[in-house]
Amino acid sequence: MPGRWLPLVLGSALASAAAAQTTHELHREALGRAEAGGNFPWAETRPLGWDDFRGRPHRGLFKAAETVSSVTYLIGCLGQEVRFTVLTTFSTTESWVRADLRDDAEASVRILRHEQTHFDLTEVFGRELRRALGAAVGLCPGDLPRARAVFDSLSTVSQALQARYDAETLHGTDPERQEQWSQAVRARLASLAAYGDEAAGWTGARQATATGEP
Repeated sequence: MPGRWLPLVLGSALASAAAAQTTHELHREALGRAEAGGNFPWAETRPLGWDDFRGRPHRGLFKAAETVSSVTYLIGCLGQEVRFTVLTTFSTTESWVRADLRDDAEASVRILRHEQTHFDLTEVFGRELRRALGAAVGLCPGDLPRARAVFDSLSTVSQALQARYDAETLHGTDPERQEQWSQAVRARLASLAAYGDEAAGWTGARQATATGEP
């Protein structure tokens, strides 16, 4: 019988930055907060592994694993200059997997790939946010709350996309649709490569998914 999959997408909103902070300092602050909470940032060279899922499994007949990822931003003004950083992270303390699923070779590979694409979709949200905040005009010195509206709008779109991904792939149980989605998300990340966290200029100035098993 098909599994029951419950989408969970978490996002972190605005935290105002001190005017004197550079965006490099903002980035270090955001990263420090993330790491202190048991999170690590998305990276092309750092795929998810089951050892990253360290939370206590939730009891539930159809639940196999749960991934919690988020997008956080810090933003501030120096005169009319906007300074911000955006960080996409994975929570090792809140994400979990059932032990029996880790030991099932076929299901383990399938579910982990599905979860990786969820995390990749969260990074798409992060890159879209970097692009939108970088293009916003007039945020400084007095209209920073508008950044929250930008975040909330993109978050709504992202959550709808995550739900659509689960529905169309049957939560990773349809291999053909899963492959189509994985390729499409990788292509979307490539199209937004200029807004990747590691891209030059985007740490400088101006600029949970629950899964089930049959």
